[in-house]
Amino acid sequence: MSVSADLDRVADFLDQHDWCQGSSAQDAYGQPIDALDEAACRFCSYGAMWAVLRDAKAVDACLAACEILVDVPTAFWNDHVCRDKAEAVAMLRKAALRKAAQTALGQI
Repeated sequence: MSVSADLDRVADFLDQHDWCQGSSAQDAYGQPIDALDEAACRFCSYGAMWAVLRDAKAVDACLAACEILVDVPTAFWNDHVCRDKAEAVAMLRKAALRKAAQTALGQI
């Protein structure tokens, strides 16, 4: 699957779940939890990548695509710059569109 498609899947997932800051994921009580734990129900941008992709190379590729846009590590952006879930989802979608355009232009 392409990085663009992966980012769209992550955006869809985050759009359907609660968003969090300060940890990759949280349980229903707001306690930090591993993004792969079945009790996780809130996710940051990075945690959503892990929950959906479950593959280090795919997550790294998505992080790289996002970090070109936000100019800082994705986790830092999620925790200190991003204001809400809508902004996090929008960043993921924008990164997906940018990556798709680069691929179409042969600038992989």
